Formats: sequence, C-alpha cells, structure tokens
Amino acid sequence: MKTVTSDDGTEIAYEQQGDGRPFVLVHPGAMTRHYWGELRPHLTADGELLVPDRRCRAPAATPTTTPRNGR
Repeated sequence: MKTVTSDDGTEIAYEQQGDGRPFVLVHPGAMTRHYWGELRPHLTADGELLVPDRRCRAPAATPTTTPRNGR
C-alpha cells in the first residue's frame, strides 16, 4: 500500500500493480479498494493497475479542511 496527499492534506491510500497501460479502478460507495480483489489478477497481465481508496475510507484519512467546492 502506498499513499498520496491531496491538496487539502488528506492522505489517500492506493495499491499499484503491473506494467504497461494504466487502469484506475475506483470502488463504489462504502466499499474499499479490496472490492476489486477477484478482478485485479486478470487485469495486471494487460497493464498497470492503480487502485485507490476513496476519501474517508480506511485507511484513507478524513480531510482536515473543507474542500474547495464546499462539500
């Protein structure tokens, strides 16, 4: 697991696998990046996977400031 820090200081957790053309898999609603577990091995043969947790999903952190759009 790796992390990246957004402009508002929120740490976002993600996993990166494979090489080649990048694919980003974003999980629905209240799920986490583990939602894609069964699909991931099939896609790593074709490219690089970037699988983030959406903000406020563990282990991604809760934002410390209000987002710029006020939501």
